[in-house]
Amino acid sequence: MSSESMFSVYGRFPRNYRIPVSKLTKLWIAEGFLKPNGPKSLEELAEGCLEDIVKKNLVLIIEKRSNGKIRFCGLHDLLRDLCIQKARMEEFLHVTNNSARGIQHQRRLSIHFDISDGFVAKCASASPIHSILYFHWSLASLSFLRGYRLLRVLDLLRTVLPFMPPEITQLFHLRFLALSGRLKVPPSISKLQNLQTLMIRVYRWETGDSILFLPIEMWEMRQLRHLIVYGGSMLPTPLAAAPSGRRVLENLQTLSVDNFKFTSQAIEMIPNLKKLKICYDCPFRAAWIEYCLSNLVHLCQLETLNLMFRPIGLEVNPFPAIFTLPSTLQKLTLTDCALPWQDMAIIRSLPNLEVLKLRDDAFIGDEWNAVKGSSQG
Repeated sequence: MSSESMFSVYGRFPRNYRIPVSKLTKLWIAEGFLKPNGPKSLEELAEGCLEDIVKKNLVLIIEKRSNGKIRFCGLHDLLRDLCIQKARMEEFLHVTNNSARGIQHQRRLSIHFDISDGFVAKCASASPIHSILYFHWSLASLSFLRGYRLLRVLDLLRTVLPFMPPEITQLFHLRFLALSGRLKVPPSISKLQNLQTLMIRVYRWETGDSILFLPIEMWEMRQLRHLIVYGGSMLPTPLAAAPSGRRVLENLQTLSVDNFKFTSQAIEMIPNLKKLKICYDCPFRAAWIEYCLSNLVHLCQLETLNLMFRPIGLEVNPFPAIFTLPSTLQKLTLTDCALPWQDMAIIRSLPNLEVLKLRDDAFIGDEWNAVKGSSQG
């Protein structure tokens, strides 16, 4: 699909919305706008398409990352209106404010307001819909999803759900799923064998518990490329290594969970991981060996690592005595790691590192005496 057609997708976002580029590119991939082309990954192709759109001055750059890449982008109001008008004429996209008029032949829905029962009834007959982005904070029912057997994209990240609707696990064609709320992810999530991106924002239960326990069946989702959980989460360690010649999650590029154990079996399951965000809250040094952090060095494709330790009750220097990071790292963020400054050698040995972020008590001590040959700043 051309960059002009991909540009039309911008019209689905609300006015003055800060569009996360990482999410936008995942949506492009999920909807099949990009096809594999040579050695480049789909994510790299998506970045190239975004750069093409930016060069044509069609979108606004709102915020850049520390490495110069675009973090958030936006759209002029006039261009957004043109996008919506063009997309509606081509039956490419329907943006609704609680009106189901003209919905029957559309393939993509963008809903910005709470929907009525009448709208739901209309939706039930609009089975060609492939994509739903819902931007309102509440949603009374998801029963209308039963009629959307062809749905590829379901984005409910801004909607607080009391539970995960069972209808979702029946949507076999789903490639992108984003949810928020006090959720329990059932083992039946593994039925979604085409799912590429799973994003979940965790809200606290009334009991104060905010941990999302992911089922071990997650390891059966072979097409998964991005598993991102905002808030506390636990992903069980795989019980056994993948059979010879088969990598269970060989497509996984992004992983963001808590307290994960990097056993040798787990490392074998995620050989192509590029981005890792992990948070630990174990207060006892003796228990750190269980998390096998020394195995991180075997993630040979890892480019971005974000390590955070919750400081409550932590002893100084939670890292194991022998700790090595993969030389492929380009971006490293350390938060509350409480490392002594002499352990800066861990970072000094990373030849490809471009961005280093040290937050809170990443390193502790009165001063850093740089070793000869090292760099400061």
